[in-house]
Amino acid sequence: MRASARRPPSTGSTTMDRFTRFVIPILTATPWGCHDYIRPRNPVSSLPRPTPVVPVLGNSRPGSNSAADKPGAQNDQAKRYVFLVRIKVVTIEAPVGTVSGSERVWSWLDEELVGAEALVNLGRNGFRIGAGRRDDWPAVAKMLKALTGHGLTQTLLMTTPREPVSYVVKQRQGIQTIFTFYPNRTCSGADYPPGDNLLTMACTFDPDEPQKLMITGVPQIRTIRHRPQIVKGRDRLSIVEKPAVFTFDPLTFRLRFTGGDFVMIGPGVQAARPVSVGHHFLIQRRKGVPFETVLILIPEVVAAPLRERAPAAGSLRPAAKPGG
Repeated sequence: MRASARRPPSTGSTTMDRFTRFVIPILTATPWGCHDYIRPRNPVSSLPRPTPVVPVLGNSRPGSNSAADKPGAQNDQAKRYVFLVRIKVVTIEAPVGTVSGSERVWSWLDEELVGAEALVNLGRNGFRIGAGRRDDWPAVAKMLKALTGHGLTQTLLMTTPREPVSYVVKQRQGIQTIFTFYPNRTCSGADYPPGDNLLTMACTFDPDEPQKLMITGVPQIRTIRHRPQIVKGRDRLSIVEKPAVFTFDPLTFRLRFTGGDFVMIGPGVQAARPVSVGHHFLIQRRKGVPFETVLILIPEVVAAPLRERAPAAGSLRPAAKPGG
């Protein structure tokens, strides 16, 4: 009888051992291996972040690029700055059609930046809005001065990010009958009590890139008459008198652009209707002649230095006399 061949005795090496010893090192060394699960040497959180540079209020050295003029820099002075939003509002008043009907001026602006739906609904309510670049503002301002024959009136508004701020377009208006068009092509009208016609705005921005802004605006009516309202405080309720505010939500517009760029708001074609929102906010009569109001908004983020707190009186003791 022929003896059958026997398998040599095992030395402790199995198939899994051979896989671990030869295959895994090859997979981890190749680009198609499991390197995605290896922790990077320099995680993103440890990488240096770019320092945002914005204009500084009250800077005695305009255009300086020193560390003291860079809020967010890694120095002691970075803790003494706070970001604010400064909005320059340029107001133009001229006979109807002088600016709103000048396609030469509007050709410098991008009217589609507000979005197609908002653009159509703003037009139905008598508003026309366009955005322009910072570099084009000198040319546009020159054309506006040539059309109106006088300089441009400018107002400065200061606010904190996400905090609404209002600009009074028309003061102390009587009872106003206004019809508002909605995006679903419906229309409704109401009689609003006497008050001020406002344009309320709020700005937000990315702290890492403060030059990129988003501005949100909406027309409002703030009543002259105040009425009592219940306000909740920290530990109690109080009754205060506040004016009522009526907001035209269908006319809310939102724009994203770079700080220093400008937004122009003027009456549209439908502002000729006496009951439209645009007519009540942007059209007024002077001695029987209809005049239009055109607003130009120039928002930008600035850094305001925080004041150092002065020591309280009596907190510093006089130095003791030597030998006393």
